[in-house]
Amino acid sequence: MNRTTNSDFSLVDNLIAETKRLKIVRLTIDDADFILQLFKSPGWIRYIGKRDSNSKAAAKLYLINGPLISYETNGWGLYKIILRKSNIAVGICGIVKRVELTNPDLGFAFLPEFEGKGYAFESAHIILQLAKKKFEMNKILAITQKDNIRSIVLLEKLGFVLQHNSTEQIKNDTALYAHSLILL
Repeated sequence: MNRTTNSDFSLVDNLIAETKRLKIVRLTIDDADFILQLFKSPGWIRYIGKRDSNSKAAAKLYLINGPLISYETNGWGLYKIILRKSNIAVGICGIVKRVELTNPDLGFAFLPEFEGKGYAFESAHIILQLAKKKFEMNKILAITQKDNIRSIVLLEKLGFVLQHNSTEQIKNDTALYAHSLILL
């Protein structure tokens, strides 16, 4: 197995990165059951949006039309976050390219029982490092609903700054944040 180490993360075939507690891996079509769990979680429904959450087929379509095509098109996407000790999938975190935004944005969602344990910060921090060092990005955005306090606190802790006068096309109930990766 070919392993390349770069200060805070290591890259291995399907393994994108790892920390002391987490593994960050590419999602596959076999992750449909896990994605279906995320679809049904209260945080996903409230802040990301209700989808056809009663269908494994919808989860497969989400994977095909989202992360899987993004890996092929962009070389990056959303990744599955797994606990190293138990191999339990706890959430997703990664980079998304939305049509309405000029720059890629950071996206994340975690199962409720794994929220508040620092996994989102830990994985997002590594994703930002990858965005700069591996994917050569200078700026990354993040969008969240204005009442999603947990996400806002996380974004600010990661170094994102609220954009008050943006020309980006976002909904009125959405806040736009930006992070200059040059500072990492």
